[in-house]
Amino acid sequence: MVHRPRSKASKLAKDLQTRLSSERRMACQIACAGAIFYAERFSRQPYHTSILTGHMWVHELLHGNPRRIKDQLGMEKHVFVQLVRKLSTHSKAWPTSHVGS
Repeated sequence: MVHRPRSKASKLAKDLQTRLSSERRMACQIACAGAIFYAERFSRQPYHTSILTGHMWVHELLHGNPRRIKDQLGMEKHVFVQLVRKLSTHSKAWPTSHVGS
């Protein structure tokens, strides 16, 4: 098999095909990025789904997974317990509505 040098038209056609392939790939990437953005922005799952309120919710946080109390209250369990104690001893703030530690 003998390889002939490509004609100018053949080379231009190959370059055009490569550029179109690159543009299609970029268009697909943009479409995928848009789909991911839409899914994250507008198709949200509910986050706070616990049916517990008040004392039962605090009890669940204090006796459940330590990472959950950190996630929900922004502090670790021992910090929350100390905060409740300080508020109770240094002010007139007492647990109300059956909420306590």
